[in-house]
Amino acid sequence: MSAMRTAVMPALATLMAVACARAQTPATVDHDAQGNARHVFALADFEGGEGATVEDLDGRRVVVTGVEKATWTGTLHLPAGSFIITLEAWATNAGNDSIIFSLDGREEETRWFGGGQRQALAVLRLDEERDVPIVLRQREGPGTTLAAIIAEPEGAGLARIPVAVRPELAGRHPRIILTADTIPAIRARLNSDARRDAWQELYAATARRAAQAPPEDPPNTEDPFRGFGDRLAAFAFAYAMQPDPDLLAGTKRWIEAVCAYPSWAGDVDLGAGHICFGLALAYDWLYDELTPEERAMIEERLTRQARILFEQSVTHTGGWWSSAWWQNHCWINHCGLSTAGMALLDVLQDEAQTWVDYVRARFDVTLRVFGPDGANHEGPAYSVYGTQWLLHYLETLRSFSGEDLYDNPYLQRYATYRLHVGMPDWENVVNYGDCPPTEWGPPVAHLRRLAAQYRDGHAQWLASRMAAARGWTGYDSWQSALWHNPTVAEQPPGDLPTWHWFDDLDLAVFRTGWGPDAAVAALKCGPPLGHAGIAHMHEMSEASMGAGHDNPDANAIYLWVGGGWRIGDPAAYTHDKATALENTITVAGMDQLGRSEWFAGEQYLSLPEQPHIVRAQSTDVADLAEGEAGPAYPAGADVSSFRRIMLFVKGAEPMLVLLDRIALAQPQPIAWYYHAFAPFEVEDDGGFRTGGDFPAFGRVRILGAVQPTMTAESVMVVSHNAQRRASGELEHKGEQVRIDLPAEGTLVRAVTVLGARPVELSMAERDGIVVAEVAGLTVAWHDDGTIELSGEGIYARFDPVGDPPEMR
Repeated sequence: MSAMRTAVMPALATLMAVACARAQTPATVDHDAQGNARHVFALADFEGGEGATVEDLDGRRVVVTGVEKATWTGTLHLPAGSFIITLEAWATNAGNDSIIFSLDGREEETRWFGGGQRQALAVLRLDEERDVPIVLRQREGPGTTLAAIIAEPEGAGLARIPVAVRPELAGRHPRIILTADTIPAIRARLNSDARRDAWQELYAATARRAAQAPPEDPPNTEDPFRGFGDRLAAFAFAYAMQPDPDLLAGTKRWIEAVCAYPSWAGDVDLGAGHICFGLALAYDWLYDELTPEERAMIEERLTRQARILFEQSVTHTGGWWSSAWWQNHCWINHCGLSTAGMALLDVLQDEAQTWVDYVRARFDVTLRVFGPDGANHEGPAYSVYGTQWLLHYLETLRSFSGEDLYDNPYLQRYATYRLHVGMPDWENVVNYGDCPPTEWGPPVAHLRRLAAQYRDGHAQWLASRMAAARGWTGYDSWQSALWHNPTVAEQPPGDLPTWHWFDDLDLAVFRTGWGPDAAVAALKCGPPLGHAGIAHMHEMSEASMGAGHDNPDANAIYLWVGGGWRIGDPAAYTHDKATALENTITVAGMDQLGRSEWFAGEQYLSLPEQPHIVRAQSTDVADLAEGEAGPAYPAGADVSSFRRIMLFVKGAEPMLVLLDRIALAQPQPIAWYYHAFAPFEVEDDGGFRTGGDFPAFGRVRILGAVQPTMTAESVMVVSHNAQRRASGELEHKGEQVRIDLPAEGTLVRAVTVLGARPVELSMAERDGIVVAEVAGLTVAWHDDGTIELSGEGIYARFDPVGDPPEMR
C-alpha cells in the first residue's frame, strides 16, 4: 500500500487542485424512510473518465469504464454535519475491482467492490456548509459500472438495533457493569470470610502495578497497548471496590499517559479496541473522582479514537475486521466502540447512540452465526481471548440497557468444550489452530460468569481447578472476582461422559477418566469456522471469513498419556500454515487447502463436500472416531478419499491405533507426519521413538510390497513474530518424524500404533479383512468400515452405519 500511495499521491494532489477550481458537481437530494436527507452525486456528472461511456441503467445515468486506471474528479457541496460517503458501483470481476480515492485532502485509500454493491469510503464531518473535493481512480480493467457517490447522515443507512439506557441510569455514572446500587453488595461479597484473602492478594497485586510508571514514549507495536487498556479497567475496578488515594493517583497517571500518546499503535485494531474499553470503564467508574479537566481530556481522546474505530468498521463492511463475525478482532474492536458510546452518551448524544446501536446489530449477527457446539475454530487459547470480549459486550449491554443475550448455544456449551479439550493437569489443551499447548491464560473469569449465568457446577469446578493450576493473577482477574458466584456449588465432572464429539467444528475428544492420571486422545477433521460457519458464509452478502488462525489439519490426531504429550502439536502459531506441521498426511507433496501465511479458509467455500467426522463412538474398552479428509486436498493431489479411523484403546497402557485408507485417482507419493516435543529416533524395523520425560513410541505398517522410509528431524519454521520474520530468523517448533511412501497404487491402507510403551505391530489381509496384531490385541478392519477389537477377555465392535457399538 505504501508504494502505491507514493506513486499516486502527486497525480491525485494535482487532480485535487483541479477539482477545487471547478464548479460543484450537481446533486440530487432525496430522503430515506426516516426522513434523512441523502445527497446523491452521479458519477456521470464528474470530470474525467478516459475511455468511459455514459449509459442508461433503469432510468439512471451511469458510467461504464473503458480503460484501466481511469480517474474522475468532482466537488461535493454538503451542509454542516456528519456523513458517510459511499460509492455505488458494480464490478464485472466478482469483487476484485478496487478504487483509490482522496476525499477533502485526506490521503487516499483503497476499497474493493464486486457484484452490485455500495461500499462506504469514509466518514466525513463538516463544521459548516462547504465544497468537498473528491478524486476516484479505478485500478483494474474496463467494464465496471460506477453509479454515484452518496452522502447520507452518519447514522442513516446502517444496520442498527436500538439500545436504550435504563431510565434510572440516564445521566448518571457509573452505569456500565458497575452501578452505585450494585457496588456495596460486590464489595461485601469480595470481603466475605470465604473470599477476603484472595481479594486482598489480587488488590495488592493490582495496586503494585498501578504504582509503576507508564512509558514516556508510546510503544511501536500493538501488544503493549492491549495491556494498557486491560490495566485501566483493572485499576479502576480495584479502586471502585477499595478506594485508596495512592491507587487513584497511579490510575490517573496511566490515564494521562494513554490519553497523551498521539497514536495507539495505528488506532485501527486491537490496541485501540482494548484501550477504548478500559478507558471508557475508568471514565465511568471514576467519574466522581475526576476533575472537570480530567474528564474533558478523556472525553476528547476517547471520542477521537471511537470515531476512528467506527469509520474503520463502516468503511470496511464486508471485509476485515468489520464483518469477521467469527473472529476475535471483530468482537474486541466493536466492544471497545460500544463501551465508549455508553460512557460518552451524555456528551455526544446522537453520535454515541449511533455507535451503541450499530454495534448491537453487529453482535446480533455474531451471536446468531457462531458455532452451536461450544467449540471455537481458532483453538482453545483464542477461545479464551475472544470469548472474553463476547462476555464483556454482553455484560456492558445488560448493565446499561437491561437486555440479556445469554440465550446462546455457543455460550451455553462453552464450559463443556473447555472441560473436554483440557488435559488432566488443567494447563495443557488440545492445541489446534494458533494455540500453544499451554495457553496464554486460563478462562477462569469466563467460567465464573457462565457458572453463575447457567447455574453450572461443572463450570465452577473447572474454574477452580484452572485457577489452582495456573495461579493466574492477570489483568482479567478483576472479572473473576466480580463474576464468581459462590452460591453455585462446584460439581466434579465424574457424572459426565468421558468423551464428546463437537459435531459442528468436528472435533472428537476421548479420555480414560477425569482424574489426574487420565489419558486423552483427539481427532480433528472439520472445515474452517465449522459447518455452520461455512453454511452462513454461503448465505451472507456481508461477511469476512476471518479464519486466519485456523490450520490445514483435517484428520490430525493428539495423544496425552501419563501426564504429558506423546504426540502433540508443538508447531502451533507459525507464519506458514502447513499440513506438514500437523499430525496428518500430505499427498503428492501437496498440503491441504488453505496453506498461506494466514490460513486461507476461503478456499473451502467452493467445495461440494467439507472434511468431516463420519462417526464417533465410545465403549469401556476403546473409543473410535472416523474422519473423512479427502475434500481438504487440492485437485492436483488426486485424493478421492482419506478415511482415518482413530481407535483409542484404553486399559493400563492406553494407545492409539490409526487405520488409514487413502483412495487416489492415480498413484501418488504420501507422507505421514507425527510431532512431539523431544527428538525422534528412527528404528530399522519400521518403528520410531522419542526421548524426554514423556517418550512416544510408534510403529507403522502399510499393506503392499513397497514400504516407507522414515526421517526424524527438528521443525524449523518462519516465526509469526514480525521482527524475527523480517530478519529471516527461523523458530524451533518441536520435533517430527516423517514417513514417506513412494507412489505405488491407487488404494493405500496403513496401520500405525502410537503409545507410551514400545509395541509390536503386524498387519495382513485375510479374506478381504485387514488384520492388525497389536500388543496382544487383534484389530479386524473390514472394508465397509466395521472395526472389531478382540483380546483376552476383550471384545468390541464398531459398526459403520451408526448402530451402537457392541462390547462384551
